[in-house]
Amino acid sequence: HVLRGAQNWHELEAWTYSLLERYCWAVPSDVRRQRPEVSLFDHVRTSCAIAAALCIRDQPQFDEGRPGRTTFLLIQGDVSGVQDYVYGVANVGPGGVAKRLRARSFFITALTEVVAHWLREELVPGHPLPIAAQILSGGAQFVMLAPDLPVVREKLKEIRRGVNQWLWTEFQGDLALVLESLPISQKRLLIEEGNICEALDELKQRVEAGKLQRLGDLLQDDGGWVEEAFKWEAAPYPDGDCPSCRRLPARAGEDAEMDDRLCKRCYADRLLSERFVQAHYIAYY
Repeated sequence: HVLRGAQNWHELEAWTYSLLERYCWAVPSDVRRQRPEVSLFDHVRTSCAIAAALCIRDQPQFDEGRPGRTTFLLIQGDVSGVQDYVYGVANVGPGGVAKRLRARSFFITALTEVVAHWLREELVPGHPLPIAAQILSGGAQFVMLAPDLPVVREKLKEIRRGVNQWLWTEFQGDLALVLESLPISQKRLLIEEGNICEALDELKQRVEAGKLQRLGDLLQDDGGWVEEAFKWEAAPYPDGDCPSCRRLPARAGEDAEMDDRLCKRCYADRLLSERFVQAHYIAYY
């Protein structure tokens, strides 16, 4: 009944994925094993991710320039600066700190999911990746499986730069997106022969190295440092700084109510925390 209500392919995919997760997460994928360790849900979604990557990679329009030795591209995204951002309001300012902490924690989770959605939709023009392509998710990071194509690598750079440009404008460098990739062959997907665990460890090392140069896309070019990129127009502080984060200008003077004095970002956090605690679901569109 649920699947019949889907009005398009995206809805059908989301509902099918949700039903499989709900009812197959504890069903073993191979009952012949003495200790089955992989659920049927994980087996099916991983198979879907691999099949989608192979199908897209073999499309005729991608014949030119396609790498010969590697088939897949492991992609890991990581939001850097989370602790400083989330706990930037923990020890200072007025009451209601718990609400703003909750809102900021939720924002990081939502930001990570939005970036993953963006990648799945636009990495391969005309060929969106399935939900199952996001093979790991949690802790402000995700891992995705995509076909190894030149257009995918270029799109990764474009999306990373676009997200970091927005984060730089909105959060002045407090948050940054680290997005790294690792091309792998089909054999490396196997535990016995290629050891996918080693590939994931190698990808993680690239992400850790990328954190040491966060926002590098914006601050550097082929000629070196871009001095103008280090500057942004400072907002006036006629009423002093925010009594909570001590970072941005307060919206009113000391005689005003505390909620009126909070900076634009802290006040938005407070409103968000009140909205999502009563929500029944979160929709990305």
